[in-house]
Amino acid sequence: YYDEASDTFDFSNSFQYISSYLDDSSFVVGDLECVFAGADENYEGYDRYGVAGGLYNAPESAASDLKAAGFSLFQTANSHSADFGKEGIDSTIDFLTNAGLQNVGTQKAENDPRYTVASVNGINVGFVSYTNSMNGYLEEADSYAVNTLDGYDEEKISQACDDVGTASQNADLVVVLVQCGDSYATEPDTSQTELFDAFFNAGADIVIGNGSYSLMPVEVKDIQDENGTSRKGLALYSLGTFLGSQVYSESLGIDNDVSAIFDVVIQDDGSGPQITGFRLTPTYLYYT
Repeated sequence: YYDEASDTFDFSNSFQYISSYLDDSSFVVGDLECVFAGADENYEGYDRYGVAGGLYNAPESAASDLKAAGFSLFQTANSHSADFGKEGIDSTIDFLTNAGLQNVGTQKAENDPRYTVASVNGINVGFVSYTNSMNGYLEEADSYAVNTLDGYDEEKISQACDDVGTASQNADLVVVLVQCGDSYATEPDTSQTELFDAFFNAGADIVIGNGSYSLMPVEVKDIQDENGTSRKGLALYSLGTFLGSQVYSESLGIDNDVSAIFDVVIQDDGSGPQITGFRLTPTYLYYT
């Protein structure tokens, strides 16, 4: 994706076979498993970006390419959120915003909202995002910048559920995007299912995980709220890797190159928005 003559990057080719599927949706959400920290002058050429030392720093021009591909909002709370510290978090938010993209899961200031509300065809959808762990490190004074669960810490889960509850008061539906679970697992463990249930009980309608880099099951939930009303919820425990260098691993026996686009159908017949269906469009990642 690097053009040496112009010293620029162009990632649009990655989406040439997939953007039509994204265009079918009114609002498209993804997990941004990197930061836009700007060129690192410690490296030369295209290596000013990359994965040196396990730190994921992508060329900032990718933000515009992602917008052009059809994305609307990105989860920015994941294991690589703090790879380039607080400055990397702030610049990532800035580059996304300048490209016309929303984000959720990281904050530039301590008093910034810990959730995001988007208006989609007249329906207000609230988004909350958390990660169970981070590779990078933040000073205590900057710990507010990433919504993290710190290994299923009870106080952190309580804070996340409070955020879900607050979002539900300001939105018609709430979506939680969470990075958790063991890498390359294909079924959720007890910690995951209990966490998802806690989010549903707090007011979430859809919970999507993305920590295992492989597909996990979808589950339709019957939720009974404290006021006695019942509703349907959707849990997708992991969506796999949409774009990256994951390939089939013979030793693991996991199809890491297979993912899916998860479409949720939301309709309002006058009695309030309801989830009326969903579909999965399988994708295959060809990497060489």
